[in-house]
Amino acid sequence: LKPSWHEAALPETAKAAADPAGRETAAAMVGATSVLDGAALHATVPASRWCVTRADIADFGCAVRRAVLLGEIAPTAADDFDPGSGPNIYTVTAQLIKPVTARCGNASWALMLHPEGLECDLFITH
Repeated sequence: LKPSWHEAALPETAKAAADPAGRETAAAMVGATSVLDGAALHATVPASRWCVTRADIADFGCAVRRAVLLGEIAPTAADDFDPGSGPNIYTVTAQLIKPVTARCGNASWALMLHPEGLECDLFITH
């Protein structure tokens, strides 16, 4: 059988989340553990430097899959997703991105990961 989307790209460390006492949250998985001053960062770091790396994108995908497995992202009336196919971006934003960035001081996801900003050589929007 082909693995479902949330099992396919999870590293072994993420798959080993069977014990609730030993599970790492999706937020911790992407390094979102510091509290920052999001307003100050957005005021001082130029928008052209609000960037993520290719590795950050891969980590984000793993964090979403992990959050689904842990029940941190759950189906709603607006997105009754099958865990085998995954949630839509609105659900991910409401249940993962906004809560995690709020706990970390309301910086954007990019500045939460890279408070000094990064040089950007490719722009993709969501």
